[in-house]
Amino acid sequence: MKQIIKIILSCLFLVFSYDVCFAQNSGDGDNKLPLVITHTIGRPVTRTLDIIPMNAYYDTSTECVFTTFAQNIGTVTITLTNEATGETSTTTVDSSLGTSTIQISGTSGSWHVVYATSGGSTYEGDFEI
Repeated sequence: MKQIIKIILSCLFLVFSYDVCFAQNSGDGDNKLPLVITHTIGRPVTRTLDIIPMNAYYDTSTECVFTTFAQNIGTVTITLTNEATGETSTTTVDSSLGTSTIQISGTSGSWHVVYATSGGSTYEGDFEI
């Protein structure tokens, strides 16, 4: 019985420990589309915000991707790619500043963002316009 309770509690912990939102326009006037960010260690792994050192969203009204860094992870190269058109936008930022803003064209489609740190870590996310 103790083993079953441990399994149930472990499953509940995993379910409630993820603070992941999928990018979608809710239609309620909110222009922010959150990005699901994963940490790539050989394969993409979804992590909680305690482990992923940034949070990001796309703002439909300004056509910008806003990133907030929860900790200083050094220099970060951010690459956004529209998977339908091949359009890319790349910039390098200093995460110690706490935030970054990248304007993109706002072209409809699936967008993929890659955060590559100077320390060799890679984080990825996706959103749909």
